[in-house]
Amino acid sequence: MSRRTGAQALGRRQFLRCSAGAAIAAVWGNGATLAADAQGEQREHLPRLTHPPATQPVAAPSLVADVRTDLVLDGPQIHAKALLGMIDRCVQLATRHTRSTEAWSSLLKPDDVVGIKFDPVGAESLATTEVFAEQLVSLIERAAIPRERIVLIDAPAGLDRTLKTQPRVYGWLDQESAFGTGAERLAAVLEQVTAVVNVAFLKTDNLTGISGALKNISVPFLRRQLPYLRDGGVPSIPQIIALPAIRTKLRIHMVNALRAVFDRGPDVHPDFVWELGGVLASVDPVALDQVGTDLLNERRDEAELPAIGNRDGHVSHVQAAAAAGLGTNDQDYIRILRPETD
Repeated sequence: MSRRTGAQALGRRQFLRCSAGAAIAAVWGNGATLAADAQGEQREHLPRLTHPPATQPVAAPSLVADVRTDLVLDGPQIHAKALLGMIDRCVQLATRHTRSTEAWSSLLKPDDVVGIKFDPVGAESLATTEVFAEQLVSLIERAAIPRERIVLIDAPAGLDRTLKTQPRVYGWLDQESAFGTGAERLAAVLEQVTAVVNVAFLKTDNLTGISGALKNISVPFLRRQLPYLRDGGVPSIPQIIALPAIRTKLRIHMVNALRAVFDRGPDVHPDFVWELGGVLASVDPVALDQVGTDLLNERRDEAELPAIGNRDGHVSHVQAAAAAGLGTNDQDYIRILRPETD
């Protein structure tokens, strides 16, 4: 099964989709716009905590952009220009805008200090973070936010100097923040930035099932992390994300799926690295992780490995986040935008 064919067979139930041709026209057409949804509703860039649980999903589907091309990877090399276009298209699709500057302006304010949160686990082995960061910083800078107002969080050492971004503030806040299952000191960088762009990897996780968008913007901001990864991260991961210091700053969630890890994650074992050549994005981290779960399970099925999650394809902390109102994991209320790019 080819990489693209396998990816296009997503889900156990029928996903709501936008056709590839319509998706491309929405982004690159002459003034064409992507329909918001069947009701014409516009979804705010910040997922509300007041959304009903997954058993009573919102009427408007969450959009997940999934852009891939076989041109972006050439062995160990990454085609930077192709990646720039992939990230740009993803953000436009996820925000329902036809121009890059409009897309970013809908997410960020000119006076924002923008934190880009990466996943450091396995970054050296996957070797995609540096080039991804370079393209993302370039796109945000084009949207009139200078790189001096961009902070790289958990990026490879020295990358801030290379890209001339604002140095990160390290350390922990003095006061603990309580979140239901515990109380911990949060990372001081949360007071440095006013907006967060979340960039996760697509990996399995031996503790939480999937290491994706939700995990990347929750426990890494705590001084102590391990206690909150027990029981699959339930209920801690959704509770942490619900903290105002985190939730109010979340703008868009992306998955760097140029290379993914489909088994024995979150660490990287070469035998289980999958060259997917993709970038995903959504303003709904729950929907994004649900799509990621299905992608991983399709690759695991090809490798004759058992699926992660329960028999319905739901990972516990993703399901808990949906129940907490952080987004939806109901496949009938997720619309995947997957334009052809090859």
